[in-house]
Amino acid sequence: MVRMAADPVLRKLASNAGGSGTRAWLGGLPGVQLDSQSRRAVVVVPTTGEEARLYLTSLRAVGAHNAVNAGTAALLAMSLDVGITGKTIQDAICQLQPPPHRMEIVFQDDKNVTWINDSKATNVDAAVVGINGIVGRKAVVLLGGLGKPVSTSEDGVVRYGFGRLASALAPHRAVVAFGAQGKSVQEELCAAGVTLPIEREETMVAAVERAGRLVEPGDVVLLSPACASFDEFNDFTHRGRVFAELANGSSKN
Repeated sequence: MVRMAADPVLRKLASNAGGSGTRAWLGGLPGVQLDSQSRRAVVVVPTTGEEARLYLTSLRAVGAHNAVNAGTAALLAMSLDVGITGKTIQDAICQLQPPPHRMEIVFQDDKNVTWINDSKATNVDAAVVGINGIVGRKAVVLLGGLGKPVSTSEDGVVRYGFGRLASALAPHRAVVAFGAQGKSVQEELCAAGVTLPIEREETMVAAVERAGRLVEPGDVVLLSPACASFDEFNDFTHRGRVFAELANGSSKN
């Protein structure tokens, strides 16, 4: 069983499960331990003590959570005791191809600005994971689309829960809100104490153009919208494809 060392829910489940199953840890050893920027993983198999030190810079799946996933997969593969070694896994890392629209790098320009398509993040929780996945760089984050209401006040004001993005956004460059809930994104983030610049545009096309003006060399432009796409697009895949096309055209602007 593998669990996050600092996750109280999983810790309780592990305790309640009892039994004599082998335990490994995410965030500790034996198990999977990542460095502060999720660029290196140390993996130790509890039953054999076999160890692998993996460099994750060639991993095409962007984000700290994907580094955790890669380390966990390595731990499980090595635990099978079928001859899979750390070297075998290291050689395979660069060949792993992430699914489209999930922290997918779609363009990198000559100013080292990386454009990332996380259009699959159609709710706030998914966007939190995506935004937190950008480690060691600042991002201009595109948020918006067709929001999913979480509550309605007595005076009829609908809330979408965008305030829960506040801590994830804190280390980043700016937010560009767009689409049907663009105004709500802006208002709820301001109410949650977000101090980043929060710009607003009506469409994703305009939002991408604005992001291109806000971004600085070495930054990330991240589409992790926290909303469904149906105000402008057929589905999240359509939205992601349009974003990728706009990103690839950004160097011409």
